[in-house]
Amino acid sequence: KASENSFFHFLENAGVIDIDTSKHILQQANVLGVSPIELALQNKDLEENNVVEILAKRLIIPRIKLDQSIIAEPKALEFVSQYTAILNNCIPLQIIKDSSKVDKLILVVFNPFSDIIKNIEKDSKVKVISKISTRTEILEAIKRNYNKKTGDKKDSTVMSNLFSALSFSE
Repeated sequence: KASENSFFHFLENAGVIDIDTSKHILQQANVLGVSPIELALQNKDLEENNVVEILAKRLIIPRIKLDQSIIAEPKALEFVSQYTAILNNCIPLQIIKDSSKVDKLILVVFNPFSDIIKNIEKDSKVKVISKISTRTEILEAIKRNYNKKTGDKKDSTVMSNLFSALSFSE
């Protein structure tokens, strides 16, 4: 995906990862049919806290710590399904209504180059305001917030299986 290529190109320019390692990850992910970001984290080629701090500083995107005290607004969660949130490492937190005609959605992402931002803006007619956090914090926030929202046992089981498949960072 172009967004993942942009992510890795940015990290190369920032000196977080060398070009050869980046190319190898992108090629290997393509062969395996997996996300290169997930692969790089799994292989410990990237350290997510370091990546987030560099992205936040260089792109001037606010870094947010998604601890237990951060609760997403139920209306915000309606903009992104739990499945989409997991696959895109993002969580919508809040809708901001002001005097402008367009509502704003606070969306926390791990990859600020992700197409999810443009897709939400196009499909939902909201302006996305990005914040950045680690993949681990985002996945934990998704677990906390969406499970409260749905309460659907079947949906929770499916999502639990997906979380298990992605839980290589512990």
